[in-house]
Amino acid sequence: MPRTLVVKATAGTDAPERCAQAFTVAATAVASGVPTSLWLTGESTWLALPGRAAEFELAESAPLDELFAAVLAAGTVTVCTQCAARRRP
Repeated sequence: MPRTLVVKATAGTDAPERCAQAFTVAATAVASGVPTSLWLTGESTWLALPGRAAEFELAESAPLDELFAAVLAAGTVTVCTQCAARRRP
């Protein structure tokens, strides 16, 4: 049974470096062929909304929308529905 790397992101724009680290680890794992699941909880759930990841900026970091797309293409992304419901736009 293959193992899956689960990366949980709890931070969003409130803590950009922690947020970018989670997305970078998940995208790197996917690129390396590791089965990967990225879980978005808390403030990171905002980034699942269309266009939000593209608005994220952190100096010296890969564009978050590209990292997110890489994980979506070859891994899985799960959004905490309770967290998302508490953050309805």
